Amino acid sequence: MLKVACQSVLNIISNAMETRILTPTKTFVLLAAMIGMWTACSKQDLPAASTGSPVFLFQGTIGADTVDYYAGKESIYMHTEFFKDSQDLFTLVGYFGKDTCTNCEPYLGFEFKDVEPSLTQNLSSTIFDLFTDNIFYSYSLDSVITSLTTEQFNFMAEGSPVGSSYLWDFGDGSFSTSSSPSHIYASPGIRNVKLKTTFQGASDSLSIPIDVTPYSTCRVQFDAVIDSMNPNLVNVTANSGFNTYAWIFGNGASGQGVTTSNLYTQNAVYQIDLTAGNSTLCSASFKRKINLSQNVNYPLPNFHYTTTNGITTMATERLNGGSCIITWKNMGKVYKSYKTLSSVNQSTVPVFTVKTINLYQNNVTGEKTVLISGSVNTTLYNVLDPNDTVQIKSSALSIAVAYP
Repeated sequence: MLKVACQSVLNIISNAMETRILTPTKTFVLLAAMIGMWTACSKQDLPAASTGSPVFLFQGTIGADTVDYYAGKESIYMHTEFFKDSQDLFTLVGYFGKDTCTNCEPYLGFEFKDVEPSLTQNLSSTIFDLFTDNIFYSYSLDSVITSLTTEQFNFMAEGSPVGSSYLWDFGDGSFSTSSSPSHIYASPGIRNVKLKTTFQGASDSLSIPIDVTPYSTCRVQFDAVIDSMNPNLVNVTANSGFNTYAWIFGNGASGQGVTTSNLYTQNAVYQIDLTAGNSTLCSASFKRKINLSQNVNYPLPNFHYTTTNGITTMATERLNGGSCIITWKNMGKVYKSYKTLSSVNQSTVPVFTVKTINLYQNNVTGEKTVLISGSVNTTLYNVLDPNDTVQIKSSALSIAVAYP
């Protein structure tokens, strides 16, 4: 407002001089006035009232004090700016502060959070939509705790000598050394689950791709059992639910069907691979090793798994959209309209009630601003001591904020 008024006066003086309607004495006087006016204009930082009734003001009480801030009087100005916070929420700022020290007392600031994150250089909606709901609520430091019921995998190592050690790689960056660990996957898809078994310095490992999408039906497993009558005959049986079963027995032989057998002619450790498929384009595989050698201490890396319902809990930082933060600095203390306690959900506390909103002139940096009238009646907390509180209540309130 002041900047526009200054420019108008300077134009009048300049035009008068150019048309030579001024006497030398009057010219000198007006030049002095022009310099004084230009100096006053150059001090203007952001929208502020200059003559008549102040455009931007706070009248009310803060604690036991009666507080009156008028932009354009006693070197107090209405400063405006905006920024994007760590959650991609645009924050629109307006504050009463000194012309020469924007962070000094007296200081009374208002920050309005956009209602949704924005990945562009614009608000998530229009500036008027942002203030449509009339009431802005408190900023909150607490996290949103989400508990989901999902599928838990229960793995079991088997076939290795007693006293073996185990190292599981669940394929998602998680590991375990238990013989029977449980694991919940944070995201769906195929994960290569690997088990390394060690006994008396010898090790072997097995890696099996498993569809860990919750409650997937595209999974296959099988048992391999040495025949009780013929120690070289191995019988295999897979779970049902597939149309095709293709077996590779590790000695050059293959087979078909949900259950089959294979006769081995040499004593050794063999890996049996199964690939199962069905008409839904599902293809699943499973592997086991069979010990037909004379080494009873061989560290077989076989495992099975079952699934049960599990609970996974996630903490997500709260998106404090549509909130307002009031900051007041007094006697070296800083008070805000929320407690600095992450364990307390404060997001339902009313902070700022909007009465009117209108477009206003750009600030000195060229940013767009709006003129907002409203009211506040809330508690401010010392940022270093939540038990130190003051009540802020306005009788008249009119501010500006900048926006993208």
